[in-house]
Amino acid sequence: MNVRTRYQNMEPQYNVELYLEDILQKLKKYQLKPFDCQVTICHERSGYSVKLLVSGPETKMSAHANDGDLYSAIESVVIKMQHQLSRRKGKVQYHKRPALSASQKEESLRYALEGLKKVG
Repeated sequence: MNVRTRYQNMEPQYNVELYLEDILQKLKKYQLKPFDCQVTICHERSGYSVKLLVSGPETKMSAHANDGDLYSAIESVVIKMQHQLSRRKGKVQYHKRPALSASQKEESLRYALEGLKKVG
């Protein structure tokens, strides 16, 4: 995992970098290999704005959060990203067609045989 952090209207902080590295480990369980994270932290009048971009093979997702506290903004944007990644993982895992029952298999075979009899 490659994490790039960009600061706007504030100085870079080492403890924020460590916190980001630690909390972004939660995203590893969604098995995007390899993936990059780009975090943009902006200090505004109303508080902090955090934007997280995650890009992996065939995937690009983003999440955005605003809060008065920097750490709670980071945590909420990671929770949003976890939700998006879990939905994506569910769609990827369960994209196969459901298995046919025995009666459905017989019906599809019968239909195929009737089509062959009409042609031949």
